[in-house]
Order: sequence, then structure tokens, then C-alpha cells
Amino acid sequence: MNKLVLCTTKDELLEHYLIRKAVFIDEQKVSYKDEYDFQEKEALPYLYFYRGKAIGAARIKIEEDFAKLERICILKPYRGLGLGKKFLEELMAYAVNLGIKRFVLGAQAYAVPFYEKLGFIIAGDLYFDAGIPHYKMKKEPLQ
Repeated sequence: MNKLVLCTTKDELLEHYLIRKAVFIDEQKVSYKDEYDFQEKEALPYLYFYRGKAIGAARIKIEEDFAKLERICILKPYRGLGLGKKFLEELMAYAVNLGIKRFVLGAQAYAVPFYEKLGFIIAGDLYFDAGIPHYKMKKEPLQ
């Protein structure tokens, strides 16, 4: 069973940070300083469970009329199973329930086609975050 969980306990928050560490720090060689920033207190941290195991993490920052989806990641053994799509759809559904209908995110360049399949479009020039090429992407509500 797949399940999105807002981290509300120390154990959930620790698991959230450990997944991000495994993906961004260990795998992609992002520094601790770049990965864990002062935005942590302003964002809602989530875990994504697959068959009872936490395999994904992300955070959402709610702005005035949009949600910024950040630090979206899935542990390497669980990639390619369609779980990323389900995870992102559930994150957006959570924000929609709060009245949010517009989304932005910073996509690593290699992941742009993944986000485009979910209705995101590139909304800016190539930039580098933690030495990794990214594009700002957005998703507007359907009219």
C-alpha cells in the first residue's frame, strides 16, 4: 500500500532527513550545508511509503497562491516503478485540498521529461543549485 504522510513525529522527521541524505548527500554529493537550509522550518515535510516502508521524501512550502514542491526524492532501489508519479500526484492533491492550484519546483535537468509528463512546463533558464543543473518549472490549474 502506498501512503503519503505529513511528518508529525521525531521518528518520521528523522526518516525524512535520512532519505534526503541518502539521495542528495550520499548519492548526488550535495553538501549538508546546501541540503539542509533555513527553509526547513517553513516547509511541510512528507514521507512516502511503499508496502509499509518509507521510500520517498519531499517538502512543500505554501506561498500566497502556489505551492513550491521541494527536495522530492525516492530511494534508488524504488525508482522506475512508477512510484515517483504517484508520490508527486499525492503531494499536489494535498496542496489542492488546502486550496492551492498552482505549483512550482526546481527540477534537476535530467528529470524535466518526468515533470513534463505530469503537466509541468519550464519557466526559466538553466541554473545551478548545489552544482547540479536545474530548471524552474511550473504547473498552472486547468482552465
